[in-house]
Amino acid sequence: MRTGRATKDASHRALEDALQEVTTILESITDALFALDHEWRFTRVNASAERLLKRSRESLIGRVVWEEFPAALDSIFEREYRRAVTENVAVAFEAYYEPLKAWREVRAYPSAVGLSVYLHDITEKRALLEELRYQAHHDSLTALPNRTLFEDRLELAITRARRSGRRVAVGFLDLDDFKTVNDSLGHHTGDLLLREAAGRLQALMRKGDTLSRRGGDEFLFIADDLLTPEDGVRVGQRLLQALADPFEIAGHSLHVTACIGLSVFPEDGEDTETLKSNADAAMYRAKAKGRGLIACFEPVMGEAAAERLRLESDLRRALERGELHLVYQPLFDAVTRELVSAEALLRWRHPVLGPVPPGRFIPVAEASGMMVGIGAWVLREACRQAGEWARSPAGPLRVAVNVSAMQFSRADFLDEVVRALEDSGLEPHLLELELTESLVMADVVETRRQLVLLRSLGVGVAVDDFGTGYSSLAHLQNLPLDTLKIDKSFVNRLEATPSSLALVRAVVNLGRDLEMRVVAEGVESEAQLETLRGLGCHHIQGYLLAKPLPPEDLVRLRANWSDSSLA
Repeated sequence: MRTGRATKDASHRALEDALQEVTTILESITDALFALDHEWRFTRVNASAERLLKRSRESLIGRVVWEEFPAALDSIFEREYRRAVTENVAVAFEAYYEPLKAWREVRAYPSAVGLSVYLHDITEKRALLEELRYQAHHDSLTALPNRTLFEDRLELAITRARRSGRRVAVGFLDLDDFKTVNDSLGHHTGDLLLREAAGRLQALMRKGDTLSRRGGDEFLFIADDLLTPEDGVRVGQRLLQALADPFEIAGHSLHVTACIGLSVFPEDGEDTETLKSNADAAMYRAKAKGRGLIACFEPVMGEAAAERLRLESDLRRALERGELHLVYQPLFDAVTRELVSAEALLRWRHPVLGPVPPGRFIPVAEASGMMVGIGAWVLREACRQAGEWARSPAGPLRVAVNVSAMQFSRADFLDEVVRALEDSGLEPHLLELELTESLVMADVVETRRQLVLLRSLGVGVAVDDFGTGYSSLAHLQNLPLDTLKIDKSFVNRLEATPSSLALVRAVVNLGRDLEMRVVAEGVESEAQLETLRGLGCHHIQGYLLAKPLPPEDLVRLRANWSDSSLA
């Protein structure tokens, strides 16, 4: 009898110890946890849940969840909790709870005794993603809609005009002699002038119209719901008048004029590209005639389109003529400044025009479909060069190659990568493919399938220009990615405002949370480097340490760094 009682007491103590251990574990986890019985009453609330719900466990235990948190009734919280219990399935969702002004990631698991609910506060991450979405659609300097948002709105305006029989004017506005301001007073003054000009122009835009910054000193606008083409001219005249008064900036009184080119739907084009191209051509006609002028599109202005066709024709022969070549933008360790890898960048030296800027010929290559062939050549050439480096006395250096959406979406892209590696003898881990954020998010299911295959080869994958698109955190977590590259527009604003610093810090933390290397693009000052280093950024890229270099100059850079490190 005594032995049986002792055994029973020992079992009871073991059970109490186990329960205490479970309680300790539940109290120590960072996620908030609460349990509900079948009558929706709280039976357990851990310390994290007290903090997240802003209620003590004593005030909740035994109380009905819907009575304590009435805002959850008739919401996704109630619907999903009831579905979990009714269908006996685990549920997971993200939702905003208005009374607490907070976003929650929720996982609920039914059991024989009720429902266990885990909450994770994602308010900061959601705010970051909302900020990234805003940044992806707005110009960082003026806060005006950027090109992406402009084109979306122009598409909608054209659709409405087709239904109503009205007109839409597209205006291309370019400030006169803005370069003189930059050259004589500095870029900071130029930026202040652009902000002030954007503010004046925006103030005169009609409700429903759109003003966008295209880049530099160029703006685009949409004048919607017009009766006649002349109505578009009147909108342009008001905008020019807004610039008439002098701008008082940094102790200088600046007099600014602008030229405007106009095209009108449907007379001058029936799609966004044609309307923008024709407005651009009209603006250059206005510039040719003087300052402060407006020009409407005329068919003769299609010469610009002809020039584009000539460029396309020359580009088709550039590869076989050996006019295309690669330069390499070094990436450095943010702490030691050691050269860690290089990004291959495409360049074109035209026999007549000389160096053609990538921003001019790459859109032509993409629009014409040539980017597939050119991209394949870039991949082969970068792998060949990296293979040579790997076999040299200096040793291997990882190379990154940009991949276009058109190239990535092809069924034979994986075979293309395999052939490039085999032909060059390059080890797969020395190759990293850079995909833009918008490409990665365009079709997440197909992207994941392709990335899994690439990773199975041992090839690295980076998200380039992060922040210029809108990434779902859930999707990023589920994609096999290695590197997150912070877009240079974020880095440029690091020293400008506290909010910019906070945003970059959040992006670095996001990359660290996802166990990805974080690279900052466009680093141009020691102050930026020091800030990024302090935030925990792994690698940097930018003119501060090195511009894009020909292969032979990169070899010398490696040798110089090696010599200095041994000294």
